[in-house]
Amino acid sequence: MTLETYRIPASLVPGATRGARHPESETMLVVGGDESSVHEVEQLIGALSGPTRAAAVAILRALTAAGRRAGRDAEIISRLMPDDVPSPAHAMQLQRNAAARTQALEEFGSCTAADLAVARGSRTSNPHATVGRWFREGLLFAVDGPHGRLYPGFQILDGRPKPAMTRVLAALPAGLSGWETLLWFTGNNGRLGGARPVDLLDRSPDRVVEAAAYLSASVAD
Repeated sequence: MTLETYRIPASLVPGATRGARHPESETMLVVGGDESSVHEVEQLIGALSGPTRAAAVAILRALTAAGRRAGRDAEIISRLMPDDVPSPAHAMQLQRNAAARTQALEEFGSCTAADLAVARGSRTSNPHATVGRWFREGLLFAVDGPHGRLYPGFQILDGRPKPAMTRVLAALPAGLSGWETLLWFTGNNGRLGGARPVDLLDRSPDRVVEAAAYLSASVAD
């Protein structure tokens, strides 16, 4: 219930308590926007007259205003609430996932399509065309964040995808999101003796491909 405060002449409210901070001719009226209260006051008004009727009208106006505000506030709160509030455990998992994403990008850096064009010395007016083709052909992967599409830096050499990336990405399970792929590369892998795939990508690419294929087989089972 929303509360509204109004000043009305004290003479209109029999027995009203006058506050020390307010003129003797006024009193503070605090009312709640409750539909049943509004209905009751409406019924009373018909049986009243004179100053008492005026007081009832003032109360009714206050209640009506409070009711409108309560309805508006409830609608705003409803719109601001998420459709699905996560449990504490789920919220903690989401927080950890976000921290892992941030840490991975901070450790290895990331590039935009324009960055890759500059790195390979291209002066094309549309740097997204070439990188987009690489992405579609599975030569590299991307993550989509709040500031657009980014390409994690460990898969890039001189502005181009590393040759081993095609084999690894082809061996990984189909349907992995970019973020899932990033966390697989940067997470400890039991198949690699606890090493991270990203750390073996350059010196032991065959082992990384084998670990990716093992994951695909595990998912299929």
